[in-house]
Parts: sequence; C-alpha cells; structure tokens
Amino acid sequence: HKDDEVEEGWEVIAPMDAALSQKDHRIVGAVRVFISIQLIKRVASSLSNIILIVGAIGGLSLFLLLMTALRRTIENDRRLHEVETRNIDLSEQLHEAERNLMNLEKFSVLGQLTGTFAHEIGTPLNAITGHLTLLKEDVISDKPNLDSRFSILEGQVSKIAGIVKNFLQTTAQPPSELQLIDANQLIEKSLTILGPRLELLQVKVQRHLDRGLGPIRIAPLELEQVLINIINNAIDAIRMKPGQVGGILELSTGLNRRDDAEWLEIRVRDNGMGIPEKDLKKVLRPFYTTKTPAEGTGLGLSICADLLAKVDGNLSVASVENEWTLFTISIPFVHTKESDS
Repeated sequence: HKDDEVEEGWEVIAPMDAALSQKDHRIVGAVRVFISIQLIKRVASSLSNIILIVGAIGGLSLFLLLMTALRRTIENDRRLHEVETRNIDLSEQLHEAERNLMNLEKFSVLGQLTGTFAHEIGTPLNAITGHLTLLKEDVISDKPNLDSRFSILEGQVSKIAGIVKNFLQTTAQPPSELQLIDANQLIEKSLTILGPRLELLQVKVQRHLDRGLGPIRIAPLELEQVLINIINNAIDAIRMKPGQVGGILELSTGLNRRDDAEWLEIRVRDNGMGIPEKDLKKVLRPFYTTKTPAEGTGLGLSICADLLAKVDGNLSVASVENEWTLFTISIPFVHTKESDS
C-alpha cells in the first residue's frame, strides 16, 4: 500500500505449524488473507448494474412480447369478425338456395300434375271429338239417335269439368297450409298421377292400406310431393334393374306405436336394383344420386326428409342390393274427432 492510503478491509492471518516430533510443534509460517471492502463494493455495484441491465432487457422483452400478442389478438379478432360476417352471408345464400330448390321441386310436382291433367282431359276430349263427328253425320242423315249422342257429350263435358275443378283445387291450395286429410286417398291420387308411367314400365301395384285410418293433419300438396318423389324413385329402381322387365311396387299404411307416441307409417317397397349397404347413409343427403344429371339432381329425397321434418316426421330407408328397397314415411298421428269416428 501507499503510505498515505489506508485501505479498509479485513485481514485474516492463519499460522502454520510443523510437527518435528510427537511432542515438539513449531510455527514455521503463516497465511495472510486481506478482504478489501472497496473491492466488495465495486463487485456489488457491478452486480447491481448487471441486474438492472438484465431487468431492463427482460422488461423490454416482456413488453415487446405482450405488444406482439396483443397485435395478434386484435388481428385474430378482426379475422374472426370477417369470417363470422362471411358465414352469415353464406348462410343467407344457403337458405336462399334451399328456398329456390324447394320451389323447383314444387314446380316439378306441378309439372307432374299438369302432365296427368293433360292425359286425363285428353281421353274425354277424344271421345267428344269422335261423337261430334258422328253427331254431324247423324244431323246430316237425320238419324233418330241424337239424344243418346247429346247424353254422351254431356257426360264427357261434365267429366272434364270435374278434372279441371280437381286440378285447380290441388294447385291453388297454399302448400304449407295444414289440413286434415285421408292418407290413403292421397296415395291413390299419387298413383293416378303416375299411372301412365307405371303402365308404360309394366309395374304392378300392390296395396295393403289400412282403411280404418283416420285423417292426419299435414299440408296435402307437400305430402303428395313426398309420395310422388318416393314412388318415382321406386319406378326408376325397377326400370334400372338389369335383366328385369316390369316389377312390383307395394304400398302399405298403418299405425305404429313407439317412443310413447303413435305414428302413421306409409311404406313404399319395390323389387328394383336396391341400394349398396355402403351408400345407405348417403341416400337422404343432398345431391346424392345414381342417376345421370339429365335424369335427376339428387335433391328429391333430401327435400322429402326436410318436408317431413316440418311436421316432426321422418323418412327412413332399408335395402338389399339387387333385391328390394323400402322407404318408410313416419308422421306423428294425433287422434281427432274425425279419426275416432
């Protein structure tokens, strides 16, 4: 040390002895250690500065990390809002598309009705044309059978009036208006509508209808749409079965009790091409079809299921490939005065 400087600290001196013999120990040296207080202060100051610097860096890093997380959160919220807005738009477009498809299906049913109308009205019109020709000859030749001719003409005109009245009642009825209807009569009407196609493809119809059923509350045009779609599918399945000419279409009705409720069941069974087991779960999905685009869109059955769901009903399907297919329409049956009478 310099003479004018006295350094504060602690001085530790440890003597060192040596054993010359068992009884003789002598101090041969010493160890001196000086601990400087200034050095300790400098080290402590340096450590404090390092801690402050590390703390500042850590605080800054944490701040930057929080800012990044906040920025990402704000960006994710913005994207989520955009996605939600887009989903709302897509949902509205989907609902609009569903409404359009429903209308197309309704027009399809009306097309079937119109075709049947033309077919049914054509028969009496042909009869009227033939009898008018004969009537003209009778008038010219002054034959005495004019009264019978007029009676036939009057009957055919009345028949046409009845067909037109029935057609107008069917098409003018609001499709979603619930009414008490006889399901068996609606089945017969649907078979009449599809009669020419059944006859053309040599499809025999077997009926097992419970004539004791009472009326059910449903929109008749919508149930008729369901029946026509399902029966048409059955006819197509018969037509498309390889090596088969003609076929059998079975329709049955009855009440079935399950889940503590009573259900009206309408079953439509055909001996057509059937449905592969792996495709059974897809049948009621939109756009599933085994037909060509010109023959079908794959929307008929899914729309049928939607129409039945509106009255808490359902549509189920069972099938064995190349043997048969059975569609079952289930509608809640509520007893009324009319159904119990």
